[in-house]
Amino acid sequence: MGMTITALDMLSITAVALVSFRDSGIVISLIANAVAQLPPKAAGRGFLLLYAELDMIAEINFNEGCFRTEAALAPTSFLLVPWCRLQGGFGIAYWFGASPFAGDWVFSIGGYHPAFSTPSHYPTPARVAINCKVGNNVQIQGASYFAITPSFAMAGASFHASLSVGPVKAYLDAGFDSLINFHPLHYVADMHVSVGVRYDMDVWFIHTHIETHVGAELHIEGPEFGGKAQ
Repeated sequence: MGMTITALDMLSITAVALVSFRDSGIVISLIANAVAQLPPKAAGRGFLLLYAELDMIAEINFNEGCFRTEAALAPTSFLLVPWCRLQGGFGIAYWFGASPFAGDWVFSIGGYHPAFSTPSHYPTPARVAINCKVGNNVQIQGASYFAITPSFAMAGASFHASLSVGPVKAYLDAGFDSLINFHPLHYVADMHVSVGVRYDMDVWFIHTHIETHVGAELHIEGPEFGGKAQ
């Protein structure tokens, strides 16, 4: 069974549902493609602030005892300008019944904490990220994630910006990662920021290179609450 849904000229969803009957249970699948854009088509403008295309598949398998939904942004997705690309995905899963993982569940947007040992049966969505390059002078990159399971919660983000103007190059890096273990309670968070400038100059056969940077890092964990900064 297939259908197409359009909402306010901003969101269009095309979906196909499949049902299969097996000796040991029923499998219901949904394959969908969703397209969102701003301003809406009805505005009649020649530019878009946002274009996001999402491919999604969902399945409930009574045979294996699993409900699972995974989605990912298509490479055509962008923000503000076509060369400012969006990417990433999310995953939702729950295991029940005869599954060896019955009672386990996970919700993730953009993946997991770098130190988290991801179980093999979990979905592994790509980081939600933006990559924007303006000519040869400016580049902006960012990524983020959030996930929660019965035992853990985690979130994090990173940001990088660079500027190149003639012999001068500058950059900014910042980010954080946090992880909470519920049983037993333990939390850890790491944050960092770094700013740097580089200057290159050639005078005849003499090359001059000057570079400076400053940064800070903060590590927190508990309980008991504690940490270090440098």
